[in-house]
Amino acid sequence: MNEENPVPATKPVQVYGKSDQLAYERTISMREVTFVCTVCLQERTQLRYPGRLPLYCSDACRAIRAEEQNAERVRKQREKRQKQRAAVRKPVG
Repeated sequence: MNEENPVPATKPVQVYGKSDQLAYERTISMREVTFVCTVCLQERTQLRYPGRLPLYCSDACRAIRAEEQNAERVRKQREKRQKQRAAVRKPVG
């Protein structure tokens, strides 16, 4: 992790019930998680708090995937617009 601003190995989590009153507090610890990056397909091991497995090994891989998703979204949008324009331009006869 970052040398200048280290991430604590444990952190307290406050759990609230149905009211605004604190029900209890627990401490969660970081653990080593091994996963395969969906962009570069490299197996990585990182310290993470409990939760779902990460999809990307770095911010660079996350940015690459965001660009791919945006390009796919724009391509589909263009296809949809072209179909709509073609439907409007059909000669009536």
